[in-house]
Amino acid sequence: MIRRLWTFSSVRYLLVGIVGYLFEMGILYGGMQAKLAPVIAVSISFAGGLVLSFILQKVVAFQNQTAQKETVLRQVLLTGCLVIFNYLLSVISVHLLQTLVSPMIIRTGVIIITTITNYFTYKLIIFRK
Repeated sequence: MIRRLWTFSSVRYLLVGIVGYLFEMGILYGGMQAKLAPVIAVSISFAGGLVLSFILQKVVAFQNQTAQKETVLRQVLLTGCLVIFNYLLSVISVHLLQTLVSPMIIRTGVIIITTITNYFTYKLIIFRK
């Protein structure tokens, strides 16, 4: 059954996402414990999660082994556009809501929203076969 589930990119995507989420939340928690401003802590955790997620999404979730320079450059540039959108959504959300809700809850909500939209962006545009 696990092998059958593993054949679905959506299952691999969600598992990679969970790993990225735990990694990012660990960095965010550490930043908050170090008394960093919430927006700074989110920025640092976002950057760390980004690098890990790109590699795991490309290789594991979408099983994209392409190493051709032009293709990888295109993937990086498109991911960069997606990242800019995700980053701005994250930072603006924390800035607007930090007096009402914990930055960890805000970031979690943003991650849920972007998880869905990013899956289709990766599958249909960035890592299309």
